[in-house]
Amino acid sequence: RDVTGVQTCALPICPLLLWIFVAVILAIKAHERLRKDTRLYFRLRVDGRLADLNSTVLWDEIAIRNGDNVSPGWHTLKVSNQKVESFMKRMFIMYGTHRLSVIDLRRAKGTLAINVEPQAALLTINGPEFHVALHDIKGTNLIVPTDSYEITRAYSHWKAASQVVVAANRTTPAHYETAFGAIKLG
Repeated sequence: RDVTGVQTCALPICPLLLWIFVAVILAIKAHERLRKDTRLYFRLRVDGRLADLNSTVLWDEIAIRNGDNVSPGWHTLKVSNQKVESFMKRMFIMYGTHRLSVIDLRRAKGTLAINVEPQAALLTINGPEFHVALHDIKGTNLIVPTDSYEITRAYSHWKAASQVVVAANRTTPAHYETAFGAIKLG
């Protein structure tokens, strides 16, 4: 105790501890302020075209959107959608704005294996991003973007359509057997 009765620190470490405490408080405040300004910006491009997909974008398994707040440090960014191949990137983020520019995604594809008995005069395959008309064909194997397709088989006096869904990296079989008959009246 000094002459006024106030207890003083006997060690010269007390002022140092006070300065360390103040420095820690200031560092925490600076971290909170800088973290609020740490954002991630990105755009998605599929096969060279900017896309507005309903993709799931995960930041360490938490869904985020373009321009969201992120924390500094090591993180994993994942993009997934049934129409594109999955994308994953591990990255280190510092304080501030981060523009990843464009994330290039590849369109997911699958094989559509069509077999028609008897041979169709016209076979049309229609999907959101793929259309083809084939004449006098019995079957074909096509690599197409993953999606739902309408397959129409046309014969001289008859037409039929059906739906198939092509999944990524798989062969989707579409086998059609049409039984024709003839009636002679009279």
